[in-house]
Amino acid sequence: MSNLFERILVPVSPSTVGHNFNNADTFKSGKYGNATNKCLSSSDPTSGKMMRCSAVWWTALALAAWRPLAAFALRTNMRELTRWTFRNSNGSIAILDATVPGSSHVHLLSAGVISDPHQRYNERALAWVAAETWHYETTFELPAHRPCHLRAATIDGPATLFVNGVEVAATANSFLAYAFDLTAYVHAGRNHLSFVFEPPLAYTARLAAAYPYYVPATINPNTWAEPTHRPFLRKAGSDFGWDWGPAFVPVGLAGPVHLVLPSACAARLDEYTIDQTHAPDMSFAHLVFRGFIDGVCNDSALALHVRLGNVTVAVAVAPSTSKPAYLEATYTLQNPELWWPKGYGRPHLYDVELLLTTTSGTRLDARRGQLGIRSIVLDQSPANPTGHHFRFIINGRRIFVRGANWVPSNVFPTRTTHATLAHLLTSASTVHMNMVRVWGGGRYESDAFYSFCDAHGLLVWQELMFACAAYPRDASFLKTVADEVRYQVRRLKKFTSLVVWGGNNENESIMDQFANGWFLPDGNVFNRDRAVTDYVKVFVDTVAPIVLTADPGRPFLDSSPSNGVLSTSPYVKRWENTSSVDDGDVHYYNVVRDCMDWTQYPAARFVSEFGFQSMPSAAAWATVTDASDWATIDAMHAMLAFRQRSPNGTEHIQHQLDLHFASLPTTGSVAERLRAYTWLTQVQQGLCYATAIGTWRRLGATGVLYWQLNDVWVGPSWSSIDVHGHWKALHAMVRAPFAPQATIVHEDATTGSISATIVSDVNATVVVHISLYRFAAAATALKVLDTTVAVDSESAVVAWHVESVTDLLAAHDCDRAACFLTVASPSLDDEVYHFFRPFKDLPLLPAVVATTIVEANVTSWSFQVSCVSGHPALFVTLETAVVGQWSANVLHLRPGSSRLVTFWPATPTPLAPVTTTHLFDAYTPSAHETSAA
Repeated sequence: MSNLFERILVPVSPSTVGHNFNNADTFKSGKYGNATNKCLSSSDPTSGKMMRCSAVWWTALALAAWRPLAAFALRTNMRELTRWTFRNSNGSIAILDATVPGSSHVHLLSAGVISDPHQRYNERALAWVAAETWHYETTFELPAHRPCHLRAATIDGPATLFVNGVEVAATANSFLAYAFDLTAYVHAGRNHLSFVFEPPLAYTARLAAAYPYYVPATINPNTWAEPTHRPFLRKAGSDFGWDWGPAFVPVGLAGPVHLVLPSACAARLDEYTIDQTHAPDMSFAHLVFRGFIDGVCNDSALALHVRLGNVTVAVAVAPSTSKPAYLEATYTLQNPELWWPKGYGRPHLYDVELLLTTTSGTRLDARRGQLGIRSIVLDQSPANPTGHHFRFIINGRRIFVRGANWVPSNVFPTRTTHATLAHLLTSASTVHMNMVRVWGGGRYESDAFYSFCDAHGLLVWQELMFACAAYPRDASFLKTVADEVRYQVRRLKKFTSLVVWGGNNENESIMDQFANGWFLPDGNVFNRDRAVTDYVKVFVDTVAPIVLTADPGRPFLDSSPSNGVLSTSPYVKRWENTSSVDDGDVHYYNVVRDCMDWTQYPAARFVSEFGFQSMPSAAAWATVTDASDWATIDAMHAMLAFRQRSPNGTEHIQHQLDLHFASLPTTGSVAERLRAYTWLTQVQQGLCYATAIGTWRRLGATGVLYWQLNDVWVGPSWSSIDVHGHWKALHAMVRAPFAPQATIVHEDATTGSISATIVSDVNATVVVHISLYRFAAAATALKVLDTTVAVDSESAVVAWHVESVTDLLAAHDCDRAACFLTVASPSLDDEVYHFFRPFKDLPLLPAVVATTIVEANVTSWSFQVSCVSGHPALFVTLETAVVGQWSANVLHLRPGSSRLVTFWPATPTPLAPVTTTHLFDAYTPSAHETSAA
């Protein structure tokens, strides 16, 4: 059975799967969600403006949008409106066959009006698109006047709805699904429907100017759209630009739009939720199913039937006179098979169906999904000796959380595909992640996203869409926020994988930066008392009660990072330093200190963000540039600088490189130098993350989520997967420290000692082999120790400790530059290598890495590649133009031993030539050209 929800009776297209709408018993006065009615007389200047167009545009409209559509068949009560005219206000641009869902840039690109927004400097060149007022126009026919409703899943940007030239409603929340009663505005025959989008930057500037004081938000200084005043519009914050992405500020009908003609019995299942409580030993689960009803069924009582698998387990009935907002049925499931996150068991799911009928048996609607039985506790109890725990407990078992932060998978939401989501989330699971944090500066994800996480045991930390800003607290804003939170919590709470709600990203901690004058225009002084009042009004008084009431079975954190609360009833925050390691979660960024010095990382309880930047690969840059961008070093630097959105970001990358690697040669072509430089930045990024994750695991952190999993364009960022889906070195390099059993080797510069620590999620007996090798004779191991270590679940054990590295090396006739150490175990993902000097000081020899495809299986679409080298080769990186996953990458090769790795393409595709890069040939132009046979 599909784990995407299906409808029966109401005919919809596949594009509507996964989209839901607000619940209402009736459509009252044309007002719904955040829509507001305003009826205009024929003399209203706004109405008049709407009907005035150039002769050119009227001709185009006559040929397209005003072409009659087939009248509704009497048995049809819902039709998706997919064909629209998309135009600007003066008619100089009119696209007659725009497809909805869509957005401004996508329509213009499809029609050939603009070139690819991702190319070269087009972000800046296409700023005019965000400054235009855009119109969507279509028509529909009614055989007679009758009740008529419109549903729009995603109106992305500030918009006004007109029907037959009369204003019906204004909307300004991209995160709400809207429904409008058009009955008073339609007539028999052809009807004209339009949405007019105000430029978001003009909208936010207008509201900001009218607000009694300045509302601060982070500002990205290398972004054309600043100042954006983004807190005043409920739209993805990253649409306005961020320190890792562009500012396109698109608008559009980004979700399906349906015309609905209610029948006498028009009741449907608008949404459903499932609440679960459990026996302490998980021997039973008590389930509460709610089917939210939209519409009525005149003179008929309604029944809700709930099935688990093929068995009807509960029925709820409401009398015809009650017109219920929802029907509720309960069931107790004995001895359930439990759902477990990745690495802790199988994510078992039960098939669920909710069927809405009349009590006489007429089928009205159905929803299908899946349900996992699991308990959730976020333990924030007092800890010894100080502070409070921050640890997730699933089904009574403490979980080590490992994962990454998720940003929107595309700058234009309608271009996201299920294949993209599947590849990104599968890539996370492949390297042992068990959580993704849906960051609050982007978008709520589609049902398909959460269904995939359910099926693959990926926990979801779901933030509400607020980030890095203060927010207004006027009544209108609080109303739309309340509507949004109710809608999204109701929509998403049925997903098993969602285990914690977050109120916002960094809105509490950002106050410290505002207090230091960051992001404040000249003449503005930050008023912290007022900011705290604003924060409490939005997140404590408005958001928290809605979430805690609507979804009492999940924990709620009003901000991240934060120190938690003193009390939930009443809700009282622990207002303290949000960087405290004693309470709550931590965001940690220190790009000045050596990222490979483990002592810089605080002994935090839970790290929900940290990171270091890298550059996209040369191959990625090639997809968005032309030869002129690499004709000279200056041209290359100009492109890199244009796409760098983090202040001093490139300098911070170079600082870390200088600490560990020799300067790259200044000979060779610009393209060759770019390839070596971008590759080395990715290796350095991977080393930073591996050091940090290993340190936090060794020190007993209960979770680490790095910034960030995915990317939205080709530019410097913190991502481990680029915008095309290719893994950066980082993604391969977190596999080992994230593994259920991992070995962390660390030196203590203060004492001169070295240790190997085994951390494990499970009770295990681990066999460990520790060896030294000389670079000059790396085929021969100098055995140091073979040992067996018993490790308890969720613990760390020191498997090996030597008080003096100097004495260890001397005993084997080694020195710090001449030798390196390995730790191997059958239970480890890969050998762990430890080098005693920075890489720039190592005596690397000319190494030639040969790769050969030794097996190609087109049934399973997997390819095995053999890698061998005559000399030690460090950070051997396998690359191919095909998007997919390597079983291992960024390898260290010793002479005399070969590595066999497997490649799985994301889609069935023959393997393209495989190129390799390693540390020695990064300093030798053209040496990387060895390819697979």
